[in-house]
Amino acid sequence: MKNIINILIIAGVVVLAGIIVVVLFLTGILGGGGKSGPTISDPEPVHTTTPSPTPSQTMTPTPTPTPTLIPPSPEPVTPEPIFPSIDAGGGEVRVDGETELLFTPGKSGIWIIYTSDSGDDDPDLTLNDANGREIAYDDDGMGDYNAIIIIQLDAGNTYTIVPGLYGGGDGAFTVSAKPAGVISGGGDTVRVNGTSGFEFTPNESGFWEIRTSENDDDPYLELYDVYGNLIDYDDDSGGDYNALIRYEMNAGTTYGIVARNYNGNDGGFRLSVAMSPSSAGAPAMTYGGAVESMIMDVGEGIEFTPDEDGIWIIYTSDEGDADPMLEIYNPDMSLLAEDDDGWGDYNAMLVVFLRGGETYVVVATDYYESSGSFTLNFKSPIRILSTGDIEVINASAFIFTPLESGMYRFQTSDNGYDDPCIDIYDEDADFVGGDDDGADNYNSLLDIYLDAGETYHIYLSFFNVGYGTCFLSVMN
Repeated sequence: MKNIINILIIAGVVVLAGIIVVVLFLTGILGGGGKSGPTISDPEPVHTTTPSPTPSQTMTPTPTPTPTLIPPSPEPVTPEPIFPSIDAGGGEVRVDGETELLFTPGKSGIWIIYTSDSGDDDPDLTLNDANGREIAYDDDGMGDYNAIIIIQLDAGNTYTIVPGLYGGGDGAFTVSAKPAGVISGGGDTVRVNGTSGFEFTPNESGFWEIRTSENDDDPYLELYDVYGNLIDYDDDSGGDYNALIRYEMNAGTTYGIVARNYNGNDGGFRLSVAMSPSSAGAPAMTYGGAVESMIMDVGEGIEFTPDEDGIWIIYTSDEGDADPMLEIYNPDMSLLAEDDDGWGDYNAMLVVFLRGGETYVVVATDYYESSGSFTLNFKSPIRILSTGDIEVINASAFIFTPLESGMYRFQTSDNGYDDPCIDIYDEDADFVGGDDDGADNYNSLLDIYLDAGETYHIYLSFFNVGYGTCFLSVMN
């Protein structure tokens, strides 16, 4: 049995070996017969050789890069503001809201700086000197809510014009600067269009007449001293909407005249400056009657010390939207007088007898308790040195000391339908006589006995208002 098993194992091995040989032969591994398969060879080893550098190709070691230092960001620098300017010869600039305009005038003299084309806005003007100090301010002096500054400026000095809007805000308007023209010392006639200013230095002392005529609109006149203080103004006293100012001027003193239309329009008219003719006879010799002016805000108070006894007239002008009220207090701070609209046109007027050398306090308030600014004017009494004719412009006070006792006549004339009134007081300010319409055409006429050597105080006003013109004749 074992033999049979062994024989079967041997036969199986033989058969398996034969199958392997047949397979190898068919694949060509044995005997090289049949189709040859692809030859797979081991790859030749690759030797990488680094070429030696030629002399010109000498390798330089790559340096280690140095880190770049980034500088710190500089602090932001605010550029200096560049202000627009007005040419040395004058000109105009359109502005919007508050700004600053540099101005270096090319000539010394009186300059007119004003606003226009403001629509419904309310511009104001401030003028500062080279040190930044305010030297002038105005709100509504030009009329129609426009501002105007009349001032003496020096050539070569740089000024800063600060236009803005009253109360702040934005709004466009035009700022103009013009040098004043020159009217010869003997008077002259010129044609004016719109707003213009003139310097006038009379060659004779006396009353001078500044008048407009041949108007296309509604001319308005203002008279200033060389420091820009308003002395006098007028709108329609010349008739037919023309303006007329009569004022006593000193030879050799420079005055500023501003001629414009009341509503700020550019309508033309003729401006004449000439000596004023006397209406009744020889003029009386007089002295005094100066008007000192200053800008004042509602709510302010100032001390005032008159230089001589007499009736002083303290009144407001250029009030804009304000309705100024004035109070004056004695040196012991007791109330001396107060007024609201005595000058007319919502301006106040105090007519008070003051003692020279004593200090009084003037306080400005507003009827509506609002803010605002205006011009405060102090008019001193005029001393009558001889009998004759005196030209009177606006409410005025006089001091008269007769050389002999007797009857004296005080009479007004040529009043242009204004209504002058005369009141006379003694040296103790007690009333001694007066008249309103004793002569024709609303003129006053007063005959009164006066003692030689005694001092009398005469107050000439215009019924219900402080402004008007006439002649006063003093005769004995």
